[in-house]
Amino acid sequence: RPGTLRMRNPRSLGRWLSWWLAVQTFIGLGFVCVVVYVATSLNFSAKQTEELRHKQEVIRHLVREIARPEDLPSLRHKLDDFFVGHADLKLRLTGDAETLLYMTPPASEPPANLRRIEFEITSPWSGTTVLRAELALDSSSDAELLRKLAWTLLASAMAGAVVVSAGGAWLVRRALLPVRDLARQAAALSPENVGQPLDGSAQAQELQPLVAQFNALLVRLDNAYQQLEGFNADVAHELRTPLATLIGETERALSRERSVPELRDVLGSDLEDLHRLTGLVNDLLFLSKAMAMRYAVCTAARFRRRLMLDWTTK
Repeated sequence: RPGTLRMRNPRSLGRWLSWWLAVQTFIGLGFVCVVVYVATSLNFSAKQTEELRHKQEVIRHLVREIARPEDLPSLRHKLDDFFVGHADLKLRLTGDAETLLYMTPPASEPPANLRRIEFEITSPWSGTTVLRAELALDSSSDAELLRKLAWTLLASAMAGAVVVSAGGAWLVRRALLPVRDLARQAAALSPENVGQPLDGSAQAQELQPLVAQFNALLVRLDNAYQQLEGFNADVAHELRTPLATLIGETERALSRERSVPELRDVLGSDLEDLHRLTGLVNDLLFLSKAMAMRYAVCTAARFRRRLMLDWTTK
């Protein structure tokens, strides 16, 4: 229509709200899931560190129990007993010149995740000798648990976003039911009942001003219809009087033979009525042109406001 720069596809409020609810829910749940994952990872790391520290103290205690190098077989036996049931722990104990004193059996497959600590133990049989120990902890089980936890949290975030999106779409459709009722009421309006106000009692508080303004528009429109009907009645009355006069005088003039002066008088009277009709038609034409000019001015003003709005938004 005039004054429209471009057509815009109407946006679905339900889809728009559902989409953004899903995005915000995914972001919120994603943040919570990241916090849970990081906290769990830090907890596992602290637990592994504590376990290595505890095993380090036990190994120091076992080494200090021997008093001479001849007791090394007894130390190896104690270490073997200690590492029974601890397949995730590996120990390498060396003395001077990298002499291997003890080493746990190697795993059949090298673990993918190892945490190592190296520490020194003063030799109990020689104050100048230092034993070097390397303790390793296989954390593959914790890493696998963290991976499963990450996938579980991701799936939970996505499922939560989908559920919230579906619930939001259902809530929006339910909330828009009164608006659809308003649309049905507006569609039922006709020139006969154009002044009937819309029932906005079931509408939300935010829609009450819109319903009130629309009802006020219906009142103005009803007044305009009544004025138009009155105007049409006045125009019909104004046209009927001179037309009835013309018809009556013409019929009377044709009812019998008339002289030329009488016919001239009849035609003169008819001419006056015709001039009156011409003036009335001219007034109607002027009124129509004025209304068309007013519509054109209003349309130009709306076009200008739309143009300025589109210009400022770019």
